[in-house]
Order: sequence, then C-alpha cells, then structure tokens
Amino acid sequence: MKVQTAIVYLANLVLLLGCTDQEWHETTSILENQSGYQVSISYYKNGSIDTEFSQVLNINESKEVLVDADAGKGRGLTYPTSIQGGEIDSAVVSFDNRKAVHYGYNKTGRNVNAIIFTDPRNIFNLDSYTERIILETKKREEREVKYTFTQKDYTNAE
Repeated sequence: MKVQTAIVYLANLVLLLGCTDQEWHETTSILENQSGYQVSISYYKNGSIDTEFSQVLNINESKEVLVDADAGKGRGLTYPTSIQGGEIDSAVVSFDNRKAVHYGYNKTGRNVNAIIFTDPRNIFNLDSYTERIILETKKREEREVKYTFTQKDYTNAE
C-alpha cells in the first residue's frame, strides 16, 4: 500500500511540474578559437591574476564556458557579464608568442595598445559576441552567445 501511495504522489508531482505556466530561458556562452594558434586567457583583479575564469583554447576548439538556465524570458547571465560580476578588471589574451590586453568596463591602465571596453573585439563587451536564438516558444527561450578568436586577433596582438 505504501508503494502504491508513493507512486500516486510521484505521478501527481510529475504532472504538476509538467503543466507549469512558468517561462524559462537558457543562455549558453561559448568561446571559439579560429586564430590558428592556441589561445590562453588570464584574468586580473586589482593587478593580481584570478584563475577562476581563465581559459585555454586549442586550435579550432569551441568551448562552452557558462550555461545559465533559469525562470523568466530573455537573455540570461552571459560569460562577459559573469566576468565583470567577479570584479575582473582586465584580461591578457595570449596567442603562443603574442599578447593582447583587454580592459573591462570603466577600466583604464597605462597600456596604450590595450583593447578598451568599447572596442568591437573586447572580450568583456557583450556587443563583441554573436548571439543566436536556438529555440523560441511561448514559454521557453534558448540562445547562444559566442566570442570567436580570429587570425586578425593574432595579427593585432603584440
């Protein structure tokens, strides 16, 4: 009898959860390396390296770096907003023997060759990412945001 009661409760729970009117979104952030060189990204907070968000991408590798799934509609948390929420102020992107410095939002430094936040190739700036809707229904949205390192990024690095 206890088993039958448990099964009935479980079946009702499944039906209840399956018939929700709640909206849902999922945002997947991807880093892609099409530069022809291995890419290493080191992040800095107050002048010290912060390894929490650091990444290494092999040649032609595409890596999911953050998946945010939650109630509601619209774009969820993305990799660049997550980095900034971690109070990261700059990043060094290394392509084998070349480096490029990226400054975060409202951050400045002494490196005159650094890629500032408003630059269309800045890794902190969500506008530097391509966005694609994967699924859009009345109650669910799935999207992907992707930053792609290119040969030009390597050429522009020092």
